[in-house]
Amino acid sequence: MDKISLKKLREASTTESEAATAVWQAVWAALAKCTEEATTVSQLCRLLLLRHLLKQL
Repeated sequence: MDKISLKKLREASTTESEAATAVWQAVWAALAKCTEEATTVSQLCRLLLLRHLLKQL
């Protein structure tokens, strides 16, 4: 690969990484909000299980 191709690949990888990070941050923020707003033990248990499963990824 030439230098220009490598540079474009690095830039694309950086952009993809930043997008993935933004998605994960949004997921965790939404999960935290839902956990705070859970009104039943059942809801809270489901959210905590989801949180545990997401940490495994």
